Amino acid sequence: MIRPTEMLSARTLADPRSRQARAELATFASDERMVQLCNLEAMDQIRKWRADFQPERVVPYGTSEEKISGTSITANGVAFRSRRNWYALKFTCELA
Repeated sequence: MIRPTEMLSARTLADPRSRQARAELATFASDERMVQLCNLEAMDQIRKWRADFQPERVVPYGTSEEKISGTSITANGVAFRSRRNWYALKFTCELA
């Protein structure tokens, strides 16, 4: 299991090219905003872990529903797409 040592999504969202994504996140319901932030973090962590992966999309409910409890998301049936191929993944994401 890969355990991140730093959070990467804040840097991605701070990029001026992410202006529209930041605006859209603000319109989402709390649970959906949490899911989208965790998806973004997962993609950033995958990119950092393996440069040969270029994740385009993360689906947290690929093979089973994600579980949201308070500020935590557990997703055991995640699928992510990189270069036209799909891969399995699972993650736990805790938001503050």
